[in-house]
Amino acid sequence: MSFGRLPIYAVYGLFWIISCVELGLTSYRVHLTEHQGSIEHPNESGSYEPIMVELIVSSSLAIFWIPIASLMLMGDPEATHTRSKRIVPIEIAGACVLWVLWLVGAVYTTNKILPGKNYCVAGGKECHILTTILAFSWMGGSLLSIVIVMGLMHLATSKTPKEKPAIREKAVEAAAQAEV
Repeated sequence: MSFGRLPIYAVYGLFWIISCVELGLTSYRVHLTEHQGSIEHPNESGSYEPIMVELIVSSSLAIFWIPIASLMLMGDPEATHTRSKRIVPIEIAGACVLWVLWLVGAVYTTNKILPGKNYCVAGGKECHILTTILAFSWMGGSLLSIVIVMGLMHLATSKTPKEKPAIREKAVEAAAQAEV
């Protein structure tokens, strides 16, 4: 593992922690609404918001994807330039799929669940859980945006042609002859 990729590993580590917390919160929310009913339908036990299941799936996929992406990025440091052309686009594609899933969950939760007519009227634990789910879904989407940008930056730098020493030496010789 090279020091140059250390920031992406740190972002992946933080995103993995956020995904675990999101999985726990949304699982608890589905469990709670199956037994007590949701905010929108308090008298209907056995119902839950489908977006919570989407957030469960998103966080579960992230928990499985992060170690895979991290292992793909590790490897032989000697072959970094050629590996980057093959591995980083796969990492970016996986991050883009996760980004869309997390963004859909965050936007839907923001626009449909939270502005409901009974949201946080009584306050309490259910209100805090929904607010925390919303916050963690936006944090996950933001970290995925950072992962995508960092991957694109790495891909852009790995695709730039490297200047060969022989060309540099010829340029120095040509400049020296022009001065004479």
